[in-house]
Amino acid sequence: MIADAKDYDALLERLVPAVESLVVGDAAEGAEVEMGPVISQAQQERVLGFVDRAVAAGALIVTGGDVYEERAGLFVQPTVLADAAQDSEIVQREVFGPVITVQRADDGEQALRLANDCDYGLAASVFTRDVAARCREGGLLMPATANPRRARRGDSACQTATPSALGARGPS
Repeated sequence: MIADAKDYDALLERLVPAVESLVVGDAAEGAEVEMGPVISQAQQERVLGFVDRAVAAGALIVTGGDVYEERAGLFVQPTVLADAAQDSEIVQREVFGPVITVQRADDGEQALRLANDCDYGLAASVFTRDVAARCREGGLLMPATANPRRARRGDSACQTATPSALGARGPS
């Protein structure tokens, strides 16, 4: 996730409680479960390895970043990482686990450069108060599916063309 510098702190203040409120468990435990385990022990270790390497490279764990000690199974805590470098593995690779990075951008142009500076990309959404400006810039956004949106529900939005009819860009 890439946030405008002026909105970065406010975004984290809203994102972290939302992530921490996720109900994690086995889907058989009930309809309130929102996130289940990862697929295998190897994948759990892979996800935690991504987090460990990100922290070693300077990223900060804002929430999560570990297993649930009190829960058996292949569960990874939903994790928010801040201040990861653009060239870091956690930003450049697909984790396939409950991990999100939040990066700070000086403006919309830099945000688009950061978003495009990655070999992978399945989808992207741009939340903005200025849909017209983001739609003009939309051609610069290169994930397979891009959807600039206004920050409020029900507002108009534009849809950009997708470079792949099958839904993935690069090695995704």
